[in-house]
Amino acid sequence: MKHWLSPLLVAALAATAGADPFHPGLEVAVGYRSGGALVDGVDVGHVRGGHVDAGVRLLPSLLLYGEYDLTGLTYPAPTDSDGAARVGMTAPTGSTGLQHRVGANARYTFDHVGGREGGLSFWAEGGPGIEHYVWDSGGVWTRPDFAIGLGTSSWFRSDHKYRGLSFSVRATFAPKNNVGTAVSCGGPCDTATTASGWDRSVMWDLSMLFGR
Repeated sequence: MKHWLSPLLVAALAATAGADPFHPGLEVAVGYRSGGALVDGVDVGHVRGGHVDAGVRLLPSLLLYGEYDLTGLTYPAPTDSDGAARVGMTAPTGSTGLQHRVGANARYTFDHVGGREGGLSFWAEGGPGIEHYVWDSGGVWTRPDFAIGLGTSSWFRSDHKYRGLSFSVRATFAPKNNVGTAVSCGGPCDTATTASGWDRSVMWDLSMLFGR
């Protein structure tokens, strides 16, 4: 039995070592994101910003990376049902501002086409993050979130380094500041309920990636 197990073991190790040799071990990406978002239940319209990522590929199909995002947005002045603007020490008055975000993500490549010198990969990712809003008119707000995404990356290799482009769509979910217990109908309904406790955003992303 040992006589035929040894060749099989050698073959398995060789296959594992060469299963996906064109994936980089280290990877850095710089990208641009654009899309729509809710901030504490308020539609802030179209937002856009940039991000920087850095990570390591622990397995041919698994990349772990951290990211920093900087997004510009405008929070509209809220109004009550009678149209009067709300005022108060902690009530939002409307302002432009910046959202800083740091996050940690796991990206899993579930399919790829190509060889050692280049190709096209398809992946899914997800991970937690922290959002920190700084409003130009005053005030800050920090909250956790969770992001999920789907994307594709095209890449090529030269001089033992990798370069490429990735395109993806990402959804981010974050808890609202104060949901409350009042029930209502936001649209046509036959049963009133409490408001959703989650904000969401959907962003398109285009990134340049570099690795080795």
